Amino acid sequence: MPETVLDYLGSHNLLTIATASKGGIPHAAPAFYANDGVTIYFSIAADSTTASNIAQNPVAAAAVSDQPENWGQSKGAQIKGAVTKLDGDDRKKAIELFSKRYSFLGDAVNEGTYFRIDPHDVRYVDNSASADEQTQALGVAWKRQVAHRVFRALRPDELAEISSRMSTESKNAGDTIIEEGTEGDKFYIVVDGEATASHQGGDILSTIGSGGFIGEIAILKGGPRTATVKAKTAVTMLALSKSDFEKIVASDPELKAEFEDVMATRLARG
Repeated sequence: MPETVLDYLGSHNLLTIATASKGGIPHAAPAFYANDGVTIYFSIAADSTTASNIAQNPVAAAAVSDQPENWGQSKGAQIKGAVTKLDGDDRKKAIELFSKRYSFLGDAVNEGTYFRIDPHDVRYVDNSASADEQTQALGVAWKRQVAHRVFRALRPDELAEISSRMSTESKNAGDTIIEEGTEGDKFYIVVDGEATASHQGGDILSTIGSGGFIGEIAILKGGPRTATVKAKTAVTMLALSKSDFEKIVASDPELKAEFEDVMATRLARG
């Protein structure tokens, strides 16, 4: 994950979040947020239109931006992802992040209603730098870098379905995520941090960063895990069970082909 994106998200407080009802009626609203890597935590009123839309259709797009004097220096972040209303330990984490970021709120942070966006697409606008793509609006070229992308072949309703079945797991640097020779029971997406793959006692085969996949080979190919993956840094991941991953891949030929390409590349590396 480019540090510029994380620095930008960490230096702002307000985002615009766009949601839609089950019937497709759009709505946009401002919300205060805090981030942990590219994972976004925000707070809105429980009886708001945004909260109602999320209950019906738990996906959203969000934007964080500036108002520059020179459009050629424009910067901003564009985020799409599945949204979860938080309770329990997840809500405690949101409160902790908000307490650090908005210390002036005091005990009021304990009364908020919190949500989390688990992004499947993050793009960083920086018109002063090179970018992966350019779009035109009002004669101005908007340059965007793709900073984070997973499951790009899926529709919003499919992403919402995946989100409802995923759990969040965290590992500390040095922890083992999967071990060579064991059963392939889960598929992981790295949300934040880095992990390394290697054969037991061997050299590192690859480094998996934000948006990377872990564990697809044993599920798609069958058989035990083909490598050991350890957290290189503190890592936050989204985990999906073997059965859920198999159902999703089987229902989407484009997504299956994408994973098979990744699998072939990794197997070729040994």
